Amino acid sequence: MLGLVLPLATAQDARAEGPIEPIAFDYAAPAECPSAEHVLRQITGYTTKWTLARGREDVRSFRLRAERRDQGYVGRFDLRDAKGTTVGREVIAETCEDVTLALAITVALAIDPRAAIGGAEEPPSAPREQATETPPAANESSSASHEATTSIAPAPSEKPAAHDVASPHVNVAVGTRVEGTTAVSGLLAVFDAFVELDVERTIAQVPWFRPVLRVGLRQSFTRTASVGEARVDIDWTAGQIEACPSRLVFASHLSADVCVGANVGELSATARDIPGAERTRRFWFDYGGLLAARWQAHPNFFAELVAASWVPRKRDRLRVEPDGVVSRAPAVGFSAGVGIGWRF
Repeated sequence: MLGLVLPLATAQDARAEGPIEPIAFDYAAPAECPSAEHVLRQITGYTTKWTLARGREDVRSFRLRAERRDQGYVGRFDLRDAKGTTVGREVIAETCEDVTLALAITVALAIDPRAAIGGAEEPPSAPREQATETPPAANESSSASHEATTSIAPAPSEKPAAHDVASPHVNVAVGTRVEGTTAVSGLLAVFDAFVELDVERTIAQVPWFRPVLRVGLRQSFTRTASVGEARVDIDWTAGQIEACPSRLVFASHLSADVCVGANVGELSATARDIPGAERTRRFWFDYGGLLAARWQAHPNFFAELVAASWVPRKRDRLRVEPDGVVSRAPAVGFSAGVGIGWRF
């Protein structure tokens, strides 16, 4: 691994004995990869001679990227100093965990060439690498970027740390949706607010198993129905739960959830033109399946499209005498909408 960062470490030997270095850190990777917090913990396991300096231009900036390519993953390391000089590296491995581990070691050695690589909390023995670097042309500027490609394969006799490969990591997000549904009473416009838990790397032997759980509240906009001379305001309020066995990631910013869900709440109606009429309330319960397609536009911000079908189990009629039925749920209804959210 020293070969990967030797050009970086040699230039920084004087820093190794110096004080703690403030750095800028920028990390992005597909959703199935270790989180930025996990990579920072790995770096800290190798060296503590650094601290994050947000919003500063006079410090060295470490930019890490990981993405899928063919049957494996490629990691990109770019180090830019305060003068704008950039050094770049690429890391190739079969798993994203190996890629991010190699990137963490590279950052640690760039900060501190004497970093405790051999005795770190998360040993780097899992990946083995062979680095090749093409020297720059003679007329290349000293500030130009240098490129290297590193191939990493797991050591056959050594097993990576278990928590590097399969330790669960929970992502928390909040979001809102605006939907239209035909599953309750005619066509209702509905506003949703939810909290989401996304669990990564739950079972090492089943990498596709990435459960997602959402709980929230759904509130309809009032719909006015007319029957004869009567006008009735209809409202729907429900708690929602959605459980998704796995989040399917197609690219670094695109994913899909296939889920089952249920809504439990209340359907109510109030007659406008009948003196003394009281609000009528009915218990509500339905269940169904939904599909959500998500675009992670930013490491924190996302937008999504949602479509679902619902089976109401409580289909009580709402009537106004003597005019007749003003609301009755269908046997099967559908909903569709758009949403946005923030991932912490």
